[in-house]
Amino acid sequence: MEAFRKSSDRSLTEKLKSLIQEFITHENSRCRLIALKYTEAFLSSDDIDLRWMLLQSCGDNRDEIRNEASRLLDVSLRMRISIEVVITYLWDHLCADIIDPETGKEKTSSSQAFSPLVHQMCSRYLWSLLAHLTGAHVDLKTNEGGDDWMELAPKIAQQIKKLPGSSQERLTRISLQALKDAHEVPLFHIAACFSAACPLSGPSVALANVCIQRARGTTRSDMANVATHLATSLMNKKELESAMPAAFSALEKVVMIVSHFFELRIGLH
Repeated sequence: MEAFRKSSDRSLTEKLKSLIQEFITHENSRCRLIALKYTEAFLSSDDIDLRWMLLQSCGDNRDEIRNEASRLLDVSLRMRISIEVVITYLWDHLCADIIDPETGKEKTSSSQAFSPLVHQMCSRYLWSLLAHLTGAHVDLKTNEGGDDWMELAPKIAQQIKKLPGSSQERLTRISLQALKDAHEVPLFHIAACFSAACPLSGPSVALANVCIQRARGTTRSDMANVATHLATSLMNKKELESAMPAAFSALEKVVMIVSHFFELRIGLH
């Protein structure tokens, strides 16, 4: 692998990349894993195609392949790459999975070509790239705590504001799409930050309903808070008036559970 990393033979490099691309989707999981490992030889470049292959591998059905792809994406963060180039590239590959080109409507998870895990990792990857632009070093699996996220989000929002309007909107759409099958708080934090920097031009009932479901179905106050916030930002006034009772009911349930937990804890001592 070291020989390939140091090779200056462009034709050899391109041939190896083609082989990686061929075997990284092979039906044999061992072939996919070996192909993945060879991508590390090229991560010192700003090759976006290789990063896209890694992002797709994050949706693999094998844990070891997903973990290796995630590790390699973390390695790739050491190399500076244009955030605008990445946003444009990812949008070009994901847009047909987000918005139906024929109807112009949002696609459901069941009709998507890519695994929800791919959409989720794309959101995390963009967050990490933006974090690196602020001088912070965030890996893809960091579970941002409340304090860390609150400190980093304004800095990332400032970076987003420097981007062209089209890039800002694409960031928001990619991060919101990642929520459809997500249950991890950091993904909701990412979407909240991106959508605060660049709100969607119109309401999204489907995504708002996802957020309401998460708020109602969680026992975590941080999830309930961020999901409720996102839901309200994704609805128009009429939808908001009809949905808010359910959202507030979810928050009330969380408060009751937390209060009961502390009562039990106090009773034990």
